[in-house]
Amino acid sequence: MIWEGTNNCARMIYVFDDGLKGVEFGNGLTAKSSVDDWLRIAGQPARRSKDGADWITYDLPQATVTLNFRAETKGLYVLLMEKPGGRGWAQ
Repeated sequence: MIWEGTNNCARMIYVFDDGLKGVEFGNGLTAKSSVDDWLRIAGQPARRSKDGADWITYDLPQATVTLNFRAETKGLYVLLMEKPGGRGWAQ
């Protein structure tokens, strides 16, 4: 977590790999769900890029959420949440 001391709030929360094991996100999504499962349930992202792995970013009113899926396992590897308007990890 990156803390924004001047506003007394988190600017960014970053969870990856082992921190995602066993986490259930709702609607049956887990860290083992494929990017296609996430797209089917969460809808089309605001941004998507591929650089050997899949990165998808959703711009929500409460936060900018970026998900990174490992190429070799096809599962979720990184979850990044930023204040609204964040750039996302891959952009």
